[in-house]
Amino acid sequence: MIKLVAKLILVAYATLVGFFGQLAALDSMDLGYSPIFVLITSISALSLAAAILIVALEWDAEILRFWRPLFWLSCFDLVLGTIMDLGHMSSSFWARVFIAFLVVGFLAPAYYISYALAYRSHPNSNNRT
Repeated sequence: MIKLVAKLILVAYATLVGFFGQLAALDSMDLGYSPIFVLITSISALSLAAAILIVALEWDAEILRFWRPLFWLSCFDLVLGTIMDLGHMSSSFWARVFIAFLVVGFLAPAYYISYALAYRSHPNSNNRT
């Protein structure tokens, strides 16, 4: 029962990560960022959500062979997006830093799961590194 509840919580978290990531991509488009950056943000959000779903639902995903570039793309998106967003916010410096910490805090578990898929062997995978 506890395992089922944990899986449901992870699936809900994956949904939130994917949803908020797509909102961030749309917001980047509204702010006039480059279309390539919008695409990177969208791919990053979807890969983080997919990583959570792969772990939560114990899938043996073939895409795990390509997960390291997706993980680093997500890291690049987080760093670049945070720097760009800090420059565009109209609030005070400390309010911007607080918002950045909230975003990083919300996404930290997703990045850890993505890292684990990229650099550690997954028990259901044939991809042992």
